[in-house]
Amino acid sequence: MLENIFSESVSILAELLKKRMKVYGIDFLYISQESLMTFLYVISLISRNPEIVDRVFIEYPFEEVEPRETDPSEEETGPREKFDIFIDVDPKYYVEVKYVRPFPSKRNLPLPRLRGSLINDIVRITCETKKIREAGKYLLLIASDEFINHISKKPGFPLNGKPWRGKINELIVVGTEKNEISNKYKEFDEYRECLSQEVELHLIRHEVVDPLHIVLWKVTTP
Repeated sequence: MLENIFSESVSILAELLKKRMKVYGIDFLYISQESLMTFLYVISLISRNPEIVDRVFIEYPFEEVEPRETDPSEEETGPREKFDIFIDVDPKYYVEVKYVRPFPSKRNLPLPRLRGSLINDIVRITCETKKIREAGKYLLLIASDEFINHISKKPGFPLNGKPWRGKINELIVVGTEKNEISNKYKEFDEYRECLSQEVELHLIRHEVVDPLHIVLWKVTTP
């Protein structure tokens, strides 16, 4: 089981972010992308357990839950959907990474849209791994104080020791959030049931690297 490694790697990631901010200052947060945060977390995982170095993948394509009959030419167009991190160690491990950077100005973040994107990660990692029920599923959030304060007032995404349990669609509280859910989960019968899937979100680790929070949740399907 790699859960301890996932948790302890959050602390390593925190140290890497501190070093980056020491070199580049606060501007590092404004120019960084989610892909860099994913890469730094993978470095943290490998640093904690070098044996996974040949088993870890970034942007690993996932298969259709139920392959649909489509025109072959359509299947070749557009990017394939992917997990942010996949570790090919039984029972298989999947991690979705979300980076919500602070704004350099005093403008407010588009909080409902960003929370909808976070919910979409829950849909993806739950729906696309349902054939592998024992798989380890995790959600890593690196976010500003403003966003953490926002999600703390909404259902789901616990920031204390008590897990949240409910259907995924119960996480959605405004239409802006629903707009961020991938269309296939709303339009196709073989995927629509994913939104009514019951899940539990367990807080694994929460660290603060001012002005960021790093939060790791485990996602399970009771």
